[in-house]
Amino acid sequence: MTDSLPSDISNHAGSSDSQLLLASLVNQTIAGIVETDFTGRFITVNDKYCGMVGYTREELLGGMRIQDVTDMRRLPENLSKLGRLATSGAPFEVETRCERPDGTFVWLHSFVSSILNTNGRSSFAAIVLDITARKAAEESLRKTVLEKEKALEDLQATYDQSPVGMVQLDTDLRFIRINDPLATMIGISAAEHLGKTIFEVVPELANMMEAGFRRVIETGEPIIDFELAGETAAEPGVERTWLESCYPLRDPEGKIVGLNVIAQDITERKQRERYLAVIANISQELG
Repeated sequence: MTDSLPSDISNHAGSSDSQLLLASLVNQTIAGIVETDFTGRFITVNDKYCGMVGYTREELLGGMRIQDVTDMRRLPENLSKLGRLATSGAPFEVETRCERPDGTFVWLHSFVSSILNTNGRSSFAAIVLDITARKAAEESLRKTVLEKEKALEDLQATYDQSPVGMVQLDTDLRFIRINDPLATMIGISAAEHLGKTIFEVVPELANMMEAGFRRVIETGEPIIDFELAGETAAEPGVERTWLESCYPLRDPEGKIVGLNVIAQDITERKQRERYLAVIANISQELG
């Protein structure tokens, strides 16, 4: 850009056709257009920029400076960039939060460069985009990520502190998460489970569990307190009994994406029950 922008873009009595065309284009563009002097005083603004910051053209051109509409927390950084632009001529981009007269805030992304007017004096010019909606989306995403991270931390704490076995499986019955109590029951470290299917980790038990697990995935109906007996690598040759409950694992939209399974070793309890049953039978026979 070699010529200063017209100070009043809307009114150009006596202007050339090219200046009128420029003025029309500037006012019809979807971007805000601003020109300031080296002190930040507004020289030129278009209608779009006025709408963004909430001031009229007369207010902005009546002695206001860019500092008057910029978040004071970002002001030192922005002034430093303008200072470098004045000395080096290198354009830059900047994001700023501006407070409107009604107390609301708008986020603006500015592409700033220097221009030389017909008097040989330089000024700053900027093309400005309203990025408020994008910033709101980014903040919403940031909060969502933080909430998910917190939820995962809480879930992991529950897994770590639970005295019973807990595991999450995906719809292919692959281990997503498992706590140490259940890994100890199985006899393989928690890390070794991840990404593997139940058929790879506990093949003998998997054949007994698959039908029930598939039914929960297909119907969404949990299975509560079913007993499972078999051997694991923790104690080869020793049959143990577990009491398990299986619940559907859903994503935020409610789609079933896997299973939550809780397992409690009840081997000693079953042994006591069998022992008591034997005693009761003997007592009956003895009369």
